[in-house]
Amino acid sequence: MAGMSKMTRGGLATACLSCWLLTSASSLPLAQGAFGGTLSTAMQGEEIAQTPHFVTALIFLGGLTANGVFAYSGFGASEPKGKISGRKAHAYAGAALAAVVLAHAGTGIAGLLK
Repeated sequence: MAGMSKMTRGGLATACLSCWLLTSASSLPLAQGAFGGTLSTAMQGEEIAQTPHFVTALIFLGGLTANGVFAYSGFGASEPKGKISGRKAHAYAGAALAAVVLAHAGTGIAGLLK
C-alpha cells in the first residue's frame, strides 16, 4: 500500500465501505425472512427442519458465511497469483450460491402453492 496514491487508497476505502454497507444492509432482510419463514412453517403445523425450503436456506446461509470468511481472509493466499485464483473461487462460489437462492425461491413458492 506504500506505493499507492492517496486517490487509490481513498477509492479502496470507499469500495470496502460500500461492500460492508451492502453486506450489513442485506443481513436484516435475511434475518427477517428466516424468522418469518420459521414462524409461518410452525403455524402450518409442519416440521420446520424437514422442509426443502429450510434445507436450501441452511445451505445458502452456510455457503454465504463460508464465502464471506474466505474473502475476509484475503482469498487464502498472500502472493498476488494466489489471490487471483482465490478471487476466482470466490466468484464461482457466489454464482453457485445464486443458484441455491433460486432453488430456495422455488421451494418457497412451491410451499405456498400446497
